[in-house]
Amino acid sequence: PGKSSDQSSLTTVPEITFSHENLNNNLTRKDGTIVLTMVNTGAPVYNLDFDYNLSDRYKLQSITSYSSNLENNEVDDNWQNHTTQPAADDSLNQISWIYGNFPIAAGSYQIEFELVDNVVGENPRVSDDPIEINPSVDAAYDYLNSAKKNQSFNLNNLTPKFVELAIAISPEKQIISDSANDVEWTISVTNNGNAEAVNTNVEQELGDGFDYNNLSYTIDTSYQGDNFSYSLDNETGILSWTDLEIPAGGTAEIIVTTKMLADGSHTNTVQAEEISPYTNEVESITEVKEAYTAAFNLNKELITTDKPSSGYFAPGEIVEYQVTADLIGNLNYKNLTIIDDLPSGLKLDVTITDHQSSDPTLAFNNNTTEGQLEWSGTIDGSASQKAVINYKLRVVKDGVSRGDLITNTAEASFDIDYLNDSNDSNDIQFTADNSILNNEALIDSSEFNFEEPELTISRSADNSTVDSSTVLEHTLSVSNGTAANISPAYQTKIVETIPAGFR
Repeated sequence: PGKSSDQSSLTTVPEITFSHENLNNNLTRKDGTIVLTMVNTGAPVYNLDFDYNLSDRYKLQSITSYSSNLENNEVDDNWQNHTTQPAADDSLNQISWIYGNFPIAAGSYQIEFELVDNVVGENPRVSDDPIEINPSVDAAYDYLNSAKKNQSFNLNNLTPKFVELAIAISPEKQIISDSANDVEWTISVTNNGNAEAVNTNVEQELGDGFDYNNLSYTIDTSYQGDNFSYSLDNETGILSWTDLEIPAGGTAEIIVTTKMLADGSHTNTVQAEEISPYTNEVESITEVKEAYTAAFNLNKELITTDKPSSGYFAPGEIVEYQVTADLIGNLNYKNLTIIDDLPSGLKLDVTITDHQSSDPTLAFNNNTTEGQLEWSGTIDGSASQKAVINYKLRVVKDGVSRGDLITNTAEASFDIDYLNDSNDSNDIQFTADNSILNNEALIDSSEFNFEEPELTISRSADNSTVDSSTVLEHTLSVSNGTAANISPAYQTKIVETIPAGFR
């Protein structure tokens, strides 16, 4: 007959290991989910007692599940028969499970629990640096013949994700050239961290120089949490948006629109913060960003007539300009400066009567080195006040030709003491550069085409053959062109050189 054999092995020593997992990689400085796993590949253990040591920056919120997968389904599953388990709010510096004299057989066992930000000694931990955490498990148990064993297990390290908010407001400086125009800002809140920002609040404080009753805003609904809200405090001018949710690397934009009033403060500030929903403590807060609004409009034009008295923009003629600065706001326009960069074809002739004047009176500087005319001073503006400058320039031939377009541009700049602290270093400067919205309100131009005569001369004689003592009659003809941009010729002088043999 045939021969058969069978073999089995029996272990009397337990072999346990512990590991853990940050479920969905969702551990942040505020919260997270941990799955703790114990695997026994040997004999059953009794009187199991183990401590999970993570960090005192977290506390237990709740245990969500116990699960097990036994190698032998015919033995009892005692994984949930613990005599002691951690309680909500226990510090995760150490949480403990204790089992009685029940066998924990070979198999895999898991505990899933939620953790949240902790407060230690009245100090919330949500704002702690996201440094690496080194968890461990200390376990003790009995096995065959009441033998006891203590083991420690180093688990894989964890680094919490974090939120890092930054805020910007654009434009930081803008000019309103008409009080009927809208004032608009874009508030951008960016999450530079690697975890979603939740429960994020944004606050904008508008000065009382804006119309609180004429406010509107827009924000994409994708950034609005379940408890999103907006409010405006008409006493303080504070606009608040609460419960924004901004993904890692994302930017939420809020566009605010209102009107500017003549009186009051024309500053505004913005700030954002993310608050832990568990401790109401701030995880991330931005610096305060400021924005400033001024009311001003510059206008430059040729006055009296469209052309000089002769009717032509020709060399020697006088053109008169008027520059008007509308001081729309009730502001102190410090160091108001208006500059005319003289182009080729124009120059200041101080022999001209009343070649410049200003109202109110501004200091005048004829900066011939730079080719500039400059008026400067400080004016307490009002909603109806204007600063008016009149000046006369001479048309010259230098550097231009007939038909050239001569553009004369005036440009303004000024400072405003928004803090009212009389400290010049804190003043906000408005200049005609690209960093200011509507900077064209600080610039204006007037132009004309340069005109000049186009003379031609011809001559003719009444004899084609001459001898000594013959009298010749010459005819000289001088004519001026009729094309565009040709001006009359005045005080025309004709010089003829008589050659040898004639007298």
